[in-house]
Amino acid sequence: MVYSLRAELGLHTADVRSVITLPENWLASGSRDHSVVIWKCISEATEDSEATYSIEHTFRSHQHFVNCLLYLGNHLIVSGSADKTAIVWDYKAGTQVDVAALHSAAICSLKTFSNRNNALACFVSCSWDSTARIWSVESSTSSSGLKVSCIGVCEAHEGPVWDCV
Repeated sequence: MVYSLRAELGLHTADVRSVITLPENWLASGSRDHSVVIWKCISEATEDSEATYSIEHTFRSHQHFVNCLLYLGNHLIVSGSADKTAIVWDYKAGTQVDVAALHSAAICSLKTFSNRNNALACFVSCSWDSTARIWSVESSTSSSGLKVSCIGVCEAHEGPVWDCV
């Protein structure tokens, strides 16, 4: 199989740790430069030219490396960081929704979790603190209209929780 470069995106100032695809030809990238960049495809690649992307938003709320990204649906993504936080973003509006900040070490993986209690979305964060935490994203009266709450903790591990399925 032969692969060809379809696009090259450049904005981050350090290595990129995670890239996810989003609906409608959007992408999100997370980097060791502490940022998450939201990209929108404005022209598809052809035989003669690369695809072009515009930078829609740059999120800079993390205080350390962005290790992982997760798409939740409903224009929501989550970024997990070495700063011990997971931040939920509305990537279309370009706004921070809420911060999940109960880990005591870096978050290294994020996965979707089956929806509980009529939450808008649920996800799991895996951490070097030997825990995996389950979070729900629900409607609230906050300025974003949403809040993130921890609804479960898996604490039986003796070492870092690198990932989950």
